[in-house]
Amino acid sequence: MKNILKKQNLMPVVVLGVICLLVAALMAVINNFTAPKIADYEAQKVYDSLRVVLDGHFDDVEIPAGAPKTVTAIFKVTDNDSGDFKGNVVTIKQKGYAGDILLTIGIDAEGKTTKVVITAQGETHGKNINPLLDNLSAGVTADNVADVDAVSGATVSSTAIKSAVADAFKAISGIASEPKPEVLPTSEEQILAYAKEMVGANAEFIDVTPEEREYVKRIYREKSGNGYVAYLVVMSPNYEGVIETETLVYVGNNGKISNIKKIIWKTSDENPEYGYYPPEADVVDPFYESLKGKNITELEELKLLDDGNKDTPHGGLLVTNASQTTGRLLGSLIEAIDDIEELIKKDMPTSEEKLLAYGKEMIGADAEFTDITPDSSTYVKKIYRENKGRGYLAYTVVLSPNYGTIETETLIYVGIDGKIKNFKKIIWKTSDAIHGYEPPSNDVVDPFYESLKGKNITELEELKLLDDGNKDTPHGGLLVTNASQTTGRLLASLIEGVKVINDARSKDMPRSEEEILSSAQQMAGEGATLTNITPGNVESLKRLYRIDNTNNYIAYVVVPLVNKYYNKVETETLIYIASDGTIKDVSKLTWNPSPEGNDYTPPEATLVDAFYESLKGKNVADLKELKLHDDNNKETSHGGLLVTEATMTCGRLLGGLIEAVESAESVNRVLPVPQNNTPIIIGIVVLALTAISVPAIIITKRRIFR
Repeated sequence: MKNILKKQNLMPVVVLGVICLLVAALMAVINNFTAPKIADYEAQKVYDSLRVVLDGHFDDVEIPAGAPKTVTAIFKVTDNDSGDFKGNVVTIKQKGYAGDILLTIGIDAEGKTTKVVITAQGETHGKNINPLLDNLSAGVTADNVADVDAVSGATVSSTAIKSAVADAFKAISGIASEPKPEVLPTSEEQILAYAKEMVGANAEFIDVTPEEREYVKRIYREKSGNGYVAYLVVMSPNYEGVIETETLVYVGNNGKISNIKKIIWKTSDENPEYGYYPPEADVVDPFYESLKGKNITELEELKLLDDGNKDTPHGGLLVTNASQTTGRLLGSLIEAIDDIEELIKKDMPTSEEKLLAYGKEMIGADAEFTDITPDSSTYVKKIYRENKGRGYLAYTVVLSPNYGTIETETLIYVGIDGKIKNFKKIIWKTSDAIHGYEPPSNDVVDPFYESLKGKNITELEELKLLDDGNKDTPHGGLLVTNASQTTGRLLASLIEGVKVINDARSKDMPRSEEEILSSAQQMAGEGATLTNITPGNVESLKRLYRIDNTNNYIAYVVVPLVNKYYNKVETETLIYIASDGTIKDVSKLTWNPSPEGNDYTPPEATLVDAFYESLKGKNVADLKELKLHDDNNKETSHGGLLVTEATMTCGRLLGGLIEAVESAESVNRVLPVPQNNTPIIIGIVVLALTAISVPAIIITKRRIFR
């Protein structure tokens, strides 16, 4: 027994214990490094699973009170193109028999499941659970979840998964329901099928129905820009719920009816007692046919003819024995074309998809665009900002004042210096040859367009003035002979486009891209390289750069002065956002609040600098708390946290910084699948311990029993 307690006998045990402690410490360190990466990876898996179950645009929805505790998030899903509601996606954390099961569940607008996927689980159920997931993904409703068959041998897992789907339905039942679409006599699917027959088998349509109308139930813009299709329903004023006429009409960009389809024509029933007999189809159909090619003025003349001569055959122009029905049909067509003419003024004959394709040809295949079209303009239909900061696109359409046709349709690329760098002549269409007039040929028009490259707004205005003052001269070849009016209107549209772009430039990028990038690289540190990842649909964030090979970012934030009397930059700031979402560094480039006057004195630079310095180390939550503090306490000094006499400026700056940090955090990071080396390390350690322990035990036994 004494031999056992000898130092040489205890030493292997002590060594073994020390090794175990070291291994435990090593495991803790490894877990500390790998756990966050594994958590990020699992979060990315959940994010990716959203589009698997129901693709579209996702908006967070607040989890309603009373929703099951298993619900971790709810998303509203809308169509990327039309914006129509597609359904909801719900993420669930459900307890299984041996750990948590994370699920993502898609439910469409009709309340049926689209797909159910497991994103993570902490149990092995011993059976293939995929048949259950497939069954639950096959259009299950809230009423029949319980009827889905469980997987034999995996009852506990089956119950947990079915319960999760039931919880998803309970969660969305508490969300305010989307307004139900208007019920149409003819299905939308059938209407669009008819529209393809009228326009072309490859035609695609976008719903642009106005909100207020009497007869017009739908207006669709044909995506390629060829025209519009309107669906009209006239209810009988004499019989409740009876459709009198139901019509589909195709109107071109010239405002004329290109084609028309009679779906229903139903006038009062035959009444021999009063000598009334409804018109036959062979009378109605020619009337419909006679409407082709007519514009709103001609329809209004027909309507007036009908209103003033109820008892005459109208020279065969209107339908005898159905003058009231005819009148109401004409009223519906007039309403439709009136709406369409408004759309022609606002809309784009060329589809947005085609415009952006042209934009990529003009700027670069990697170009990405954000729509910043102003609310009101005469010729400018779209303004796009190129997200990498190379310039802007202006799309202008000029309608002929004499004819309902497009006179010019042009896309221009304006650089950040305000000069036209490139253009695309889409349509140049002046008056037809008549009375000795010969429109100019392309070999005259194209050089004129080419001459516009490099011009800024001042030079365009000088050209326009030259055109206005010299209608009958060739303008030294600067303008297009025989098309001075068309030239003048084109120049007016380009001037409007460049003006709008200049307004956007003044708010977007007070400094050049080179200057901003140089300052950002200095902030990032020597040797750092930056990649522009500026997202679209941002307001104050003008540039977001990722520091290569890191998850650190430099953001450039500009806040324009919100005051109708001033048009300048209020604050301009560069911030360094660390990978943990905190502000590591901040640089004040411009601080320019309201000027002194009316008993107002702007704050001293020392106060402003101290405020900027206080922002270091803050994250989104801290910034939002400051912003809330500012919003609620305009007249106080906020304990020195905000700048006295400039609380509104502080508030707008904080809003810009919040947008920047949130954008950096929302970047779709490509996360490498973390290599969990813990099992390998454990195996190596066990082998090492075995290699050490076995000889030690053998030596100890020999010494004990020697």
